Amino acid sequence: MRLLKRLNDSGVEFVLIGGMAAIVHGGSIVTNDVDVCVHFNPETVAKILKALDGLNPKHRMRPDRLRLSEDPAAFEHVKNLYVTCDLGVIDFLGELPLFGSFDDVLRNSTSMNLSGFACRVLNAHVLMDVKRAVGREKDLRVVKELESLLWLQREDPPKAERADES
Repeated sequence: MRLLKRLNDSGVEFVLIGGMAAIVHGGSIVTNDVDVCVHFNPETVAKILKALDGLNPKHRMRPDRLRLSEDPAAFEHVKNLYVTCDLGVIDFLGELPLFGSFDDVLRNSTSMNLSGFACRVLNAHVLMDVKRAVGREKDLRVVKELESLLWLQREDPPKAERADES
């Protein structure tokens, strides 16, 4: 959550997606990273770099774990940015594969309170559709769990019948 708070405090417009979004929706399957969808442009990249300042940010997908450039222009043609830093792992995606652009993701998100700050979170039904389409075993487990949670929220709990009422 500290990474998300730093993004929020730096003015980054983002939508929480992936496993952490499932947890916010009530899921319990632990994830080792944070996934967010952002609109990649120079202004957003500058805000991301500001949020990561002092956290030793590095390119997670490079074997040499090269430190991130501090120049937003270095990310001019970037569509996705995979980062590891002192607070953990965060993936910045310019679009949600199998769903759409940042604007599509933003339209299908809800503002939720996360530990005292507002955060846009991908709607549970869209998250399940994306995870189903990806089809990995871990994603399908998340779908099952979210389906159960949504079913429980939709249904009124059955009233207990008392034996002495007839």
